[in-house]
Order: sequence, then structure tokens, then C-alpha cells
Amino acid sequence: MSGLFSFMKGTLMSVIITKAEENDVVEISNIYHQTTMLHLESIKREFKPSQLEDTMAYVSSIINKEDVVLFKAKFDNKIAGYLVLYINSYPDQFFVEAKRGFIGSIGVDENVRGQGIGNSLLLHAETYLKEQNISIFETDVYVFNTKAEKLYNDFGFEDIKRYKRKFLK
Repeated sequence: MSGLFSFMKGTLMSVIITKAEENDVVEISNIYHQTTMLHLESIKREFKPSQLEDTMAYVSSIINKEDVVLFKAKFDNKIAGYLVLYINSYPDQFFVEAKRGFIGSIGVDENVRGQGIGNSLLLHAETYLKEQNISIFETDVYVFNTKAEKLYNDFGFEDIKRYKRKFLK
């Protein structure tokens, strides 16, 4: 599945969203690493420092997994963003909808943020889930990440529970 989405925000831009391929690992990893470093700077106690090589190994490990879809966003002939979509199944006896799509990570290159690439990735992932007859689209977001919170809220995500944590050491 591939798609072309245009988003108006001052200027017209075109973003092409497709599934990532093995030859995309380096470009996606560079953006993923930017996202990781943002989280590390904000919550040092939660995230361990990682090198780009660690990120590349992780991206390589998920690119062909059966329960993961890794989308890439191309803008100006370069990969400008990614979205990791996990397809999760929950016990049928507890939930009306057992299958769900969960955003494990989304990132946009720091040089092109604010131009609608994240929104295009979300729209594409939502379309993909609908095509798979999956009607629940969810994620979580760290409280420091106000830009991601705004992106999700603007896209129609709602708070349905609070995730709490207490560090014991």
C-alpha cells in the first residue's frame, strides 16, 4: 500500500508514505535516533543512552516482523519521517475489539518538523488499519512531549486511561 497525501500549512507539500524496506534502515534510524535523544534529554532516568548503531539494529529487527508495520514518509526525495505500528491482539473475553493498532514510535526529521509529515503518517496508518478491519488506533505519549500530545489530540485521539509509574530506587 502506498499513498500520496498533501497537507496545507502555509504552503503545499506532498508526502509519499509507503512501507519501509531493508534499504531504508539507515535513513529511518537517523530520524529514530533523533527521537530517542529527545526522550533521553527529557527523562534521563527512563532511557539509557544509545548509539546510532543500536538504533539501526532495532530498526533492522522490526522491519520484517509479522506484527509490525514500519511506514516511511518521503519528502523532497528523502525519508523525512517514520511510524512504527504494532498490531496487537488482546483476550476476546475482556475486550469488544480484540485487535488494535498501536503506535510504538513516530518521528519526523528535525529539519522538516511542523510541515504535516506526522499528520500524513497518522492518516496513512489509520487508513491501513481500516483496510485490515481494525477499528481501534491507540498510542501513549510521555507527558513532557507536548508537541506529540498536540499532534495526537488534533488527529482525534482521546485520553482513555492514565499510566502511572513510581521509581523505587
